[in-house]
Amino acid sequence: MRFLRFAAILLLITPLSVFGQGTPVRDQRAVDVLQRLLVVFGSTLPGDYTASGTLTVYAGGSEDSGTIRILGKGLRQYREEITVGGQKQELTFAALGAKVTDGLGKRPISPANAESMRGAIFPLTRIASDLVQATTGVEYLGLEGEKTAALHHLRIRTASFLDEDPKEAGTSVQTETEVWIDATTYLPRKISFNVFAEGAPKEPIPMEVVYTAWANFGGAPFPIQVEKHLNGTLLSRITIQSVAINSGLTDAQFSNR
Repeated sequence: MRFLRFAAILLLITPLSVFGQGTPVRDQRAVDVLQRLLVVFGSTLPGDYTASGTLTVYAGGSEDSGTIRILGKGLRQYREEITVGGQKQELTFAALGAKVTDGLGKRPISPANAESMRGAIFPLTRIASDLVQATTGVEYLGLEGEKTAALHHLRIRTASFLDEDPKEAGTSVQTETEVWIDATTYLPRKISFNVFAEGAPKEPIPMEVVYTAWANFGGAPFPIQVEKHLNGTLLSRITIQSVAINSGLTDAQFSNR
């Protein structure tokens, strides 16, 4: 399917009655904001997209510049290809988990990080991916001011089941994402979530992704200026220069075997 219909997503974000203990709740104020968000993006979500741009990485007081290429297909397949200083890193998120490939080889990304980091640069597919799951609850936290803008502050909680991978059958990963949506344009202004150091004690590290500018490609808005902050420190700045939609990406381009 070349386009994903928002009508189905709109049905899935209507308020849920509380059937029993543990049932996720979607409050009406949060639902209203998310419905306006989806309307801004039109009636369809591209079936796939390929974006290209530049990025600057900040670490240890130094700056390194490079390029970034982002591929997405549907709601669950996502890939980042980053080249900085002649070194290449690939992050691939697919049905059977997520992996990072770099000069040290290919290794898995933990399920918690995979679910939190998936699609963070392009927030609409990330939000839609959460909303189509019956295990997702949404909460309206309030209207907040930031500089000259008013922002709707929402919290999205999801339990993602990893049954797609036989090795993880029956396992669930709990994720929590906070979203700030511009009360005038209804475009996301920023999202925040926790990540965890791979192979280290599971202390949460806050990550914030900020969208400072948007542009239309193929009739749909995409963020073209993005900042990533890790534990309150600027990690990278990304500038998207082009986005091609519905070019026929295949599942093979998201293989992480």
